[in-house]
Amino acid sequence: TESQGSYIGPSPAHFLKNLYFQEPYYGNLENDSCFEKFAEDAIALCTRHFSPWLIDWSPEEVVQALDGKERNSISLMHYMMNRYANENGYDGYICKDNFLYEFAVDIAATLPESRFIYLYRDPRDYVLSQMKRPGAIQSCARYARLWSYEQARAIAVSNKLKRNDRCLWISYEDFISDEDASLNRILDFIGGDRSAESKYQDYHRENVHEWSNLAGETLRNNSEKFKSEMSERDIWLVESICAKQMEYLGYETFSKNTRPVRKLDLAIDYFWAYVKRVFTKNTNLNKTSVQEREKLLRKLYINYRSDV
Repeated sequence: TESQGSYIGPSPAHFLKNLYFQEPYYGNLENDSCFEKFAEDAIALCTRHFSPWLIDWSPEEVVQALDGKERNSISLMHYMMNRYANENGYDGYICKDNFLYEFAVDIAATLPESRFIYLYRDPRDYVLSQMKRPGAIQSCARYARLWSYEQARAIAVSNKLKRNDRCLWISYEDFISDEDASLNRILDFIGGDRSAESKYQDYHRENVHEWSNLAGETLRNNSEKFKSEMSERDIWLVESICAKQMEYLGYETFSKNTRPVRKLDLAIDYFWAYVKRVFTKNTNLNKTSVQEREKLLRKLYINYRSDV
């Protein structure tokens, strides 16, 4: 959003991740009282955040705005994102929520004008980055399995969308090595105007590690760090678990160990992750905004992902 002024990419509210599978439990959303409760939780996802949306919307006015229109999590997300964009002086929005590949086919059907960007990264650098986060509690193998699962889903879905020219593929490595060319590809694809003035800045109620680099320049040398910072065993573990998706996306393997991963390898990896979890303090958990959001997410939680 800092390179163009046509679209806004606000703090991710993670609407669909938290509301898509919750819909049935609110009752008939055509009923105003049921939809009002649904809208209330959707607004809370935007405001109970370490970087909250600066809005003062009531559930009642959201219900009124969607009177006579389709009422579901996707249409509600679309209305709220568009309204927020317009109130900040933008023509539209870019949604950066988690796990959108889970809902992309439904989004495409519900919003015919929607476009999708599949941004992927080398799994070894991804796992390394995750393991370096303060309070990281998962094992190397667990993060590798997550990457493999997410790419398997994203590749299948984005291939379907790509057939109708509705999805652009771009690697993280290409983006940081030639940011200008990558941005031009993206803006050509979505119809953005790079010459327009950016008018929006995320408001941070509290800073958290995950967003610590957003205010800085693009990290142009932030690739292939695994070669010097990961052990040979961890590189082999990631490559073994992610082999199929790595090959498809054009990533070459580095490890000379070709032995397949065994259950014992995973057990050892999970054990050391447990030891680390016991002795690692997550400083984010002490932040008021994180605590408020965690309480909301526990209320909305539904286990719909096979990788968790």
